[in-house]
Amino acid sequence: MRTVRVHGFDPRDLRVDDVAMPVVSPTEILVDVAAIGVSFPDTLVATGKYQSLPPFPFAPGMEFSGTVISVGSDAGSWQQGDHVVGYVTHGAYAEQVIARPDELYPVPAGVPLEAAAVLSMPFLTAYVALGQCAALQPGDTVLIGGATGAVGLAAVQLVVAMGGKALACTRSPETSGALTEAGADAIIDISGTDLRQQLHDQVMAATQDKGVDVVLDALGGDFFDAAMRVTAWRGRIVIIGFAAGAIPSVRANQLLLRTISVSGMNLTSFRDSAPEVVRAAQADIFRLWEAGKLRADIVRRYRLDEAAAALDFVAAGRNDGRVILLPDGETQ
Repeated sequence: MRTVRVHGFDPRDLRVDDVAMPVVSPTEILVDVAAIGVSFPDTLVATGKYQSLPPFPFAPGMEFSGTVISVGSDAGSWQQGDHVVGYVTHGAYAEQVIARPDELYPVPAGVPLEAAAVLSMPFLTAYVALGQCAALQPGDTVLIGGATGAVGLAAVQLVVAMGGKALACTRSPETSGALTEAGADAIIDISGTDLRQQLHDQVMAATQDKGVDVVLDALGGDFFDAAMRVTAWRGRIVIIGFAAGAIPSVRANQLLLRTISVSGMNLTSFRDSAPEVVRAAQADIFRLWEAGKLRADIVRRYRLDEAAAALDFVAAGRNDGRVILLPDGETQ
């Protein structure tokens, strides 16, 4: 089979290799891949900047959809022909992927496999962070840091679908159109030099001086401290990443004064500890998409041998939709 593999951290070291078909163990499932989601973490993996990396050569890619073609004898109730979506640590940039049963989720008949491929990791991350960690309630106002990323755009849609009010932060005013289309109730411009004051003025104007009930922070750095200062009494801050590059320190006195709680959410560890919660979340995400409350916009499709171009496109920061790889499909 064909798979994209990283042989080194130079763009020329990313290439398509012909490798032997994977051998399914009794506890594994083999999936014929239909579509592969290309995400920002993939760009970090391909350039050696991700926190954990396997030895060379390895296949990048975490999220995919496809059809089950082989099931191990102790791999649960999956059947050949089942449509699935999955996320793995590495290895999705391939024509076939080996996965554990807990890494796969059923795709309803009404959801195309291309859409399923981009309704997985970013939406799951946002859904679990909002629903489980932040305990989002209808009417809550949510400040979303990093709203122009895949997880941020998913979060905007999910906040609205769950009955909340989404305040979407961006450093690039030209991205406001995509955020508005995603359903953002207000666009918060954080491109200025005085982040704390800029964030305070806009958030207080958008909330009638009440502050926000929830902060979903994918940025870290100075944004965390500025966001904590506009969090309302008994507000909840959920950390899902540090895209700004710096890990912030928590000012515990601010938490005490306004009874603010802070938690983190890592999807893989959540899946390992509470797989039933993540499985239910994925099913609800598909339900919301079928009801027309979520979008799975795909702006570019690439072949496997165009993986480098796909990664370059994602790394450039385009935010108006997702990018996918198609092992056997047309591109555009």
